[in-house]
Amino acid sequence: MSDVLLKVSDVSVTIPTEQGTVHAVDNATFSINKHEVFSLIGESGSGKSILGQAIMRLLPPNAIFSGKVELEGMEILALSEKEMQKVRGKIVSSIAQNPYLAMNPGIRVGTQVAEPMQ
Repeated sequence: MSDVLLKVSDVSVTIPTEQGTVHAVDNATFSINKHEVFSLIGESGSGKSILGQAIMRLLPPNAIFSGKVELEGMEILALSEKEMQKVRGKIVSSIAQNPYLAMNPGIRVGTQVAEPMQ
């Protein structure tokens, strides 16, 4: 059994706009092993949120995706939307960019992050 939880290979996302094509993510490649802490850091507008949306299959309808994302050995593009909804609730979730607006400061962060997975 592999220790790789998430494997992102050559993921690119482009978004056509009226002003031209935005290359939001360009050939992102990384893997995250089970029990490993991972942080994605970058300047505002560098593509972090779009990459997260690509991993969770929540890109805007006009976004063009290429590459491969494997989650616990499953190719996410091969999953139906119904299967993907289960994955989003049980295996993958996201935390809002501004946690002060999305989280209760009186409750431990771990409790709030774990709550949707219960």
